[in-house]
Amino acid sequence: MNEAPTTQERYAAATQSSHLRLDARVTGDADYLIAAGLSKASFGVLLMRLQSDWDSSTRRIPTKPTRRDIAWAAQKSLGQGITKVTKESSEAARKKLEAAYLSEVVMLSASLRSLVPARLHLSVKLLLEGMSDESVTQIILGWLEPTCPFCSGRKFQLVKWSQTELSEQACGGCGGTGDRPVACEVEQAARAYMDDCINDARQGVGNKVHQGR
Repeated sequence: MNEAPTTQERYAAATQSSHLRLDARVTGDADYLIAAGLSKASFGVLLMRLQSDWDSSTRRIPTKPTRRDIAWAAQKSLGQGITKVTKESSEAARKKLEAAYLSEVVMLSASLRSLVPARLHLSVKLLLEGMSDESVTQIILGWLEPTCPFCSGRKFQLVKWSQTELSEQACGGCGGTGDRPVACEVEQAARAYMDDCINDARQGVGNKVHQGR
């Protein structure tokens, strides 16, 4: 038995629909778009649109370069006969990796039309709460793809040399939960805020659709 689509699934389908005629006899795509427009949970509705965009994208999160990445890249860039990493070569490696990362973010933002306004809203929210907003893009992307990037949500490490067989050893990245690790208290607070907002939006849109029939 197939389950009825959720409010968010109906809304996501409506954002891609070309059949937006209103019909008093049935609940159609236009009803969900109108209800979303009337919802007071504007940020939650924006997050619903963002999730719809994400589901249609490559679903690949750009990886921000770490100090270890930069050190490794600087070492690999050394010319023949050169063994020591200089400050200049390290800086050049950092700029190259960060440029590549920013390029990926820009490309992803082009396919996620709601990412920029969502990032602006969350940045303001965090600043008003006295929190840093330096990693807002990564926080939002991590919220969109909540499974652990190390085990892909499998919870356990793979058996050595196997691509599919799971061992009894819990994933070291998530501790066996299958969820993307939370980096800090700011990310935890931001995720909780986004969860609350999108839940309010789902409930509000669903209520307005049914009230209007």
